Amino acid sequence: MNGTIQAQIITGGGKDSDGYPIKPVITWSNSIECKYIENTFNNRGKYIDGSFTQMSFSITLFDLDFDAKIVRLTSNRGKIICEKEVQSLNVLEEIQRVKITI
Repeated sequence: MNGTIQAQIITGGGKDSDGYPIKPVITWSNSIECKYIENTFNNRGKYIDGSFTQMSFSITLFDLDFDAKIVRLTSNRGKIICEKEVQSLNVLEEIQRVKITI
């Protein structure tokens, strides 16, 4: 499927001159076109007070410089599919693509 991906950017944070914590600012990079497929998607996870969805995706894109720890995957219709931590990021030199697993 076609969609877009964004990298989470965290700036600031730390402590001020008096030692009090400064909250970091979280923003998102510009959207980059990508293709993605579902590896896992099920709604069967349950715990005492409710349920959860387990999902993972493989994403490919042309931007060989892309790097992120947390990404936002959006469908081509603008619906946010997920915001997840990157499990692996591999540069595929032979085909000039980056493959990301989340």
